[in-house]
Amino acid sequence: MALYISKKYNFKSFDCDEVAHFDVALAIKEYLQTTQGQILKALEIRKWRDWERLDLTEDSAIDFEKREKTKARLIKGDPCLFAGEQGMAIARSKLCQPRFVLEVTIPLDEIRRDPRDHDLRAVIVLWGFRDGPTGPDGAKALTIYNNYLDREAKFSHFVHDGSSTSKNNKWAVGLK
Repeated sequence: MALYISKKYNFKSFDCDEVAHFDVALAIKEYLQTTQGQILKALEIRKWRDWERLDLTEDSAIDFEKREKTKARLIKGDPCLFAGEQGMAIARSKLCQPRFVLEVTIPLDEIRRDPRDHDLRAVIVLWGFRDGPTGPDGAKALTIYNNYLDREAKFSHFVHDGSSTSKNNKWAVGLK
């Protein structure tokens, strides 16, 4: 008898019909919907729009200064946004600045479902790479952090069609 039971996952081939219309915009939508869904499930509500929004898209010197201060605050307060090689590169780069930030901290005493020993924190940042305070926009990057991922999630939820931890949850909205 083997020590480990090998699991088999049926991944889609690169050019299959099922993923023909998948693109970056759809992936971003799914990440955002997952984050929003975790908040709805944790609060056991059907509608929530209390994101703190920070729009830093203006090309003024004031916004450039705000972007630098926001980046320093995020590096100090939300280091998980900068995990991995790409995250470390964003943190180190002087040219990479936050352009739009959605963030929220929901206190532990407001969480109704599956409370942890900490507040719920979610942060989504759209980054822009620039030449300077008045230089042209360059490449974009996106970082997403959520410290309340579903404890019931398994790898198979991400690779099997129709698999979801939200299917039987009345607080989850969307296609599930």
